[in-house]
Amino acid sequence: MTVAAAAADGVKAILCEKPMADSLGAAADMLMVCRRNNVKLVIGHQRRFLPAYTLAKQMIEDGEIGDVRLVTSVAGDGLPNYASHQTDMFRYLLGDVECTWAMGNVERETDHWERSTQIEDKALAVFGFANDAQAMIVSDLTPIRWQGARIYGSEGMIEMSTADLHLMNGKSGGWAHHKPDGEFSSTAQIVSNGSKAEQGRHVNLLTGRQDVPTITEAMAKTATRH
Repeated sequence: MTVAAAAADGVKAILCEKPMADSLGAAADMLMVCRRNNVKLVIGHQRRFLPAYTLAKQMIEDGEIGDVRLVTSVAGDGLPNYASHQTDMFRYLLGDVECTWAMGNVERETDHWERSTQIEDKALAVFGFANDAQAMIVSDLTPIRWQGARIYGSEGMIEMSTADLHLMNGKSGGWAHHKPDGEFSSTAQIVSNGSKAEQGRHVNLLTGRQDVPTITEAMAKTATRH
């Protein structure tokens, strides 16, 4: 069932898998039908609730690295798949500021599929935001890929993974390691490890049911501007 059909069918809320849509027009249609039917629409960008991401966002808000100039990340397995987490991460770290422009290039020479979606072989994308920050994704251009980011500010830098981060600024005396409370676990780890109570704790972390701010804005522009 499509989001439009579900919204028109009387449901109260929809949790949609990322990416939201494959075009700006399709995303706009989803928002229109949900607003018209008073349906809440949420896109499943669960990495917003990772403790390391939340800590990095707080450090940025506290001015630990000054004004953010550039955020870089490396991806693989397609912009609609792996990199959609990173496009949402850019906006989350920057306080959900609007993405005002995007440019990029893709290379497709093979019939490459990932999770039933045709994807590019290689890609490069650059984004500009309303606060003058920029972000960049390099996808399948190098053998390296990781969920996280390098964040360059006017007064320091943050290197962030899904588990922890390193901060360097004028007060840190070099790279300072920060390990936030909480853990990142894959779905496979949740299923195979621990008691039911422990599994439930990890599920709460992955789904965002923790004492952290919840973000319910439908990320139309994030999910479609690759």
